[in-house]
Amino acid sequence: VRKLSEEISLQSQRFTENLKALSQRNEVQFPLERAQSALFEALEILNYDIIVTGHSLGAAVASMISMRLRETYPSLHCFAFNPPGGLASPAIAQLTQNFCTSIIVGCDVISRLSIATVKSLIDDVALSLCRCNRPKLKIAMDILLGLRKNPQSAPETYCAIDEIDEEVRKVLQEYLSYAQLHAKDVDARMLCPMGNIVFLRPYMMQDDRTEEWDAVYADPSDIINEGIIVSKHSMQHHKISVLQHALASAK
Repeated sequence: VRKLSEEISLQSQRFTENLKALSQRNEVQFPLERAQSALFEALEILNYDIIVTGHSLGAAVASMISMRLRETYPSLHCFAFNPPGGLASPAIAQLTQNFCTSIIVGCDVISRLSIATVKSLIDDVALSLCRCNRPKLKIAMDILLGLRKNPQSAPETYCAIDEIDEEVRKVLQEYLSYAQLHAKDVDARMLCPMGNIVFLRPYMMQDDRTEEWDAVYADPSDIINEGIIVSKHSMQHHKISVLQHALASAK
């Protein structure tokens, strides 16, 4: 193993030396060097400004990189499309409002994803399971047969909290007591998207398809406090195609 490691290290060293030799003779110009050269020329000679963009996880990377780059390029601005919700503390999010704009589409689940919202969703699921008075297989069949499209005619699924079975209620109380012990830790790790929040929301639906959108400013905490929305649109609104349509039709 030691001999193999030494051989690999020697080959790597020779490869690096060959690359340096080629670069010094200008026989090879690396893509990164070309990109840096074009960037510096545009910034220093043509007086261009830097715009940093990204989508989803790329939006998180763009936001973080922008904080570092702005030390060198004060005119930089970042546009983060559907960034993760658990990205930065509220204090940092406020500090980045001068140069960062986060665009969040509808009920996109990624932009609402954080420790606090996941815990809240788990709590809601636990309570729903305790209140459910119908077999889960029947509920699944109702969905497959389209029997739950109309809330007024849908079969009754949940009972009142005071009607929960005594044994189930004890289990629920134990769970809530345990969850309450860690509630302060979750609140201390409250995270949200960075910068100014532009919220694109659908306001007209036709044939189960979003037709029109409008754009409003929102507070980062409002997005997180709203929590994860369980909907068939939660992942659909994260798609770039939906983002493009929403931006094009936003008023």
